[in-house]
Formats: sequence, structure tokens, C-alpha cells
Amino acid sequence: MRASLLLFPRELGISPRTVEKIRAQLMERYGVHNAVALMSRISGMPPSARFRALAAGAARLMAALRCCAGR
Repeated sequence: MRASLLLFPRELGISPRTVEKIRAQLMERYGVHNAVALMSRISGMPPSARFRALAAGAARLMAALRCCAGR
């Protein structure tokens, strides 16, 4: 598992598997097949602008994880 995937669970106090499951659910919901497309879709920016959207997409992803972790 990549080290970056461990940052969210540690910050939220949940397991890495939970993060993987939530990411898979979001990917299915948004109809995307990779993390780059998911971030672009969540941020509302086209894939060509994904680097500019990274901060905004990461913030929205964290919000989605916090929402789902509370359930």
C-alpha cells in the first residue's frame, strides 16, 4: 500500500481498508476507473487541469471520507 493512503486513516482514526472501500465506492458512484479521474471528477475540473485541482479535490475527498466515516 502506498504511504499516501495511510495519511487519511491516521488523521481520521480509521483503518486503511476503510479508506480503500470508500474510495472504491466513490469511484463507482462517479463512474471512474482510477484515482486521477476521481479527483478530477470531484473537483469539477477536466483531467488536464488535475494539478491545479489537487488541493480542492483533496479537501473534498477528506470531507467525503469524514462524512462516510461517521456512518
